[in-house]
Amino acid sequence: MAYDLFGNQPTNEHGKHFRMAVIAWPLLADVILKFAPDECSPCKEWRGPNCYGRGLDAVQSLRLAEKLEQLAGEGTILAAISEFQEETNDGDLWLSQGDLYDFVTFLKSCGGFYIS
Repeated sequence: MAYDLFGNQPTNEHGKHFRMAVIAWPLLADVILKFAPDECSPCKEWRGPNCYGRGLDAVQSLRLAEKLEQLAGEGTILAAISEFQEETNDGDLWLSQGDLYDFVTFLKSCGGFYIS
């Protein structure tokens, strides 16, 4: 089981599809909602049964990618992910910094997306 995000108008292969396990996507969503609430706000639901079909348009996706890159450059969001990893001893609940980078890559080339 997974959350699948599909690009509306992908500009390359990276923007066509982003997939995370059903237990991992809510963790990433919580992190980005915490650190980029304004950029995430156009999408009213990021996880759970009401998120399907929702997403961001192309401009909103790029805005979120820029914010996440800025936060990664400052180290704040990456530190939060590292802390989460250290606090979580459950092997089933895993979130990595690479997941964030993969998501940013998707955002930069998806042309907007919807959650499926």
